[in-house]
Amino acid sequence: GPELPRILVTREAREAMYAVSPTFAQVRPQLEGDLGRTWAGISADATGKPAGDLEIAGGWFMWALRDAVGLSGHANNAAAAHAFYRAMADELNAACDSGRLPAGPRRSGFLPPWRDGQKLAVAGTAASFADFVISFRRFSARPPASFGDDESLALFRRMTGGRLFDSEQPVPVLADARVAVLHTVGKTLRHGLFWLFLAAQLVAGIRVFQALSRRTWSFPLTLAAAAWGGGLTYVVIQAVIDVTSFPVLAISSFASAYPLVLLFIGAVAWDAVLAWRPSALRVAEAARTTAAPAAATEPAPVVEDAPWRRRLPWLFGVLALTPFLLWHRQFAELIFFGDEFSLVEGIAKLGYGRWIFEHFTESYMIPFKAGWGATLFLSGGSYLAMLGVLWLTHALNVFLLSRLLLRAGFPWLAALVAQVLFALAPGNYETLGWTIQWSAVLATTFLLLGLLWLENRTAVTAAWSWRVHGPLAVCALVSATCFARGVLTGGIFALVVALPFALARDWRGLLRRGPALLACVLPALAVMVAILNVPQGNQRQLGGHAFEIAQMGLTFLLLNPAHLLLGLQEITPGSVVLLAGAKIAIVAYGLTVARGRLRVVLLALLAFDLGNAVLLGIGRYHTGPAAALGPRYLYGSLIATLPFAGLAVARLFERWVASWRVRRVAGIAIVAGLAGYCLHGWPQVLEPFVRWRGTEQRALLAAPQNNDDNALVPALDYMHIERAKALQRAYNLH
Repeated sequence: GPELPRILVTREAREAMYAVSPTFAQVRPQLEGDLGRTWAGISADATGKPAGDLEIAGGWFMWALRDAVGLSGHANNAAAAHAFYRAMADELNAACDSGRLPAGPRRSGFLPPWRDGQKLAVAGTAASFADFVISFRRFSARPPASFGDDESLALFRRMTGGRLFDSEQPVPVLADARVAVLHTVGKTLRHGLFWLFLAAQLVAGIRVFQALSRRTWSFPLTLAAAAWGGGLTYVVIQAVIDVTSFPVLAISSFASAYPLVLLFIGAVAWDAVLAWRPSALRVAEAARTTAAPAAATEPAPVVEDAPWRRRLPWLFGVLALTPFLLWHRQFAELIFFGDEFSLVEGIAKLGYGRWIFEHFTESYMIPFKAGWGATLFLSGGSYLAMLGVLWLTHALNVFLLSRLLLRAGFPWLAALVAQVLFALAPGNYETLGWTIQWSAVLATTFLLLGLLWLENRTAVTAAWSWRVHGPLAVCALVSATCFARGVLTGGIFALVVALPFALARDWRGLLRRGPALLACVLPALAVMVAILNVPQGNQRQLGGHAFEIAQMGLTFLLLNPAHLLLGLQEITPGSVVLLAGAKIAIVAYGLTVARGRLRVVLLALLAFDLGNAVLLGIGRYHTGPAAALGPRYLYGSLIATLPFAGLAVARLFERWVASWRVRRVAGIAIVAGLAGYCLHGWPQVLEPFVRWRGTEQRALLAAPQNNDDNALVPALDYMHIERAKALQRAYNLH
């Protein structure tokens, strides 16, 4: 198994092997005849070297030998093939050991020896092959032209009972129409299958965790595991062949893997239905036994507000401003950077009124731009004042999330853990230190406002009311037009409205909420259609990028927010396994122990996290998966994940600590420790950030005139630094 590009098995080499191995000499007619010429031609095509006198590249010679043994009649059954190869190996090894054949160290098997770098090459190739299989890339219903000798073609025709396809002959119109329809349907379905597979992966992870924690198992899970393992093994084997021997990337190479993908999706769905159906039946039975028929569709009663429950959200809202107040001198060093100069340039060119309604990158940010521009003018160009507005919005979000969790019935410790980390996490330094990120923070505000509104019993139980559902439509519209990923807000509202009826299997009640669901979804759909027509952005060039999208989305979904909360500096295989496993376990545990409105809120937050992962993968796949762990993407992940983590901590405390007084003291100590940990991390993250976007940026703007064409604004590769200076003077940016 010599390395493919460099080593050739020449006729002279084979003659030496024939001389020392009578067994090997038995396949000489095949290797020196038509079979040898075929493989020599393939080898020449692959290596770019002339075939010479039946020279075959080493990586291909193993396959040529295998075919020769088969044609010579020595591989009619497993025993005969094993005996033939054993005899040949013994003769050739003896010749190598005695020095009659030049050879390297003794080895066995047909697998070529591993070379430096091939392990990483196999891993990368296996990943690309997995994407090729899962995405059903190169699907086509149009048959290729039939080829082969007359005898083979005649046998094919007799076995299939169909006609052969000849690309030079016209295809009947009816047959062509059928193929065109099948081709279109298949091309459309393959995108859905890709996302179904990713969803099945997530569901399978949750179900495996549940099954292991409960010490139960199911036949569908066994089937899914077998399909997943078989598919992975097949892909890895093909990757090894591709790296060590010859290219195999073709639909025919993975014919055995495609059914396994479908089997895996189907088995996971089967298992999920079996797991969900008993709980749904219990809910329905409870509904039938209650005195009021509609009780099953009504949400759990809202927890009565004790005075301390009303004060906690205000306390955490004020606490959220602590980093900005403690390190206000560092924040005062920051100044307009990158995209912010692009916004000011838009105002200068179009005027404030017209600029508001122009798209920015791939988004329409009308409320954000209106507020951002107004703050710019009212503050006299003060960046610190604009950051103050951003931090006040963050404090409002902390208040809203705290109020939402307590109103939904989360234990006090769960709310405290979630709030202290969300309010003070140092990983939010870019989101809260760059005013362009006010768009994402503002979109989150209207998401939380709508979810808090939905905690009102009437907002869920009413079939339709402008007074009840009109505010939801407004929140969905404003969130979607503040930030591109705000289009998720309407769908999340609709999910919260629908879930109580879907879980209770009250389909009539769900149908009556149709107008309310449309009120939530339509504004987001309208904005989504508008975004799809924006001439910029990755949404216009998704073809062939399914693997990059999935890689980006899964990195964000599985490793955030723990990666930044723990201050990890790099991605390692160990950290990936631990962080992803921990997040899946926390989410699964939260959904398992939650009941009533608690579960509805958690499912809404999970949908928010999944939607962010998908949209981030689509919008930023070109930046690479490591960018998904950047600080600007932490904010939404904290909101989606911390309530799960807080609930897990609270439930474990209740189970392990019997005394309520001890729980209270220990819980307060944990929250205080988390607050100290977060505050301790702010100076470390602020120092390089302020130097880059504050000190160095101010030095660039204060430097003498620079006529170098390459002197551009950092992170804005189309604006010259002198244009930024002109904008600074015109709008008093400081």
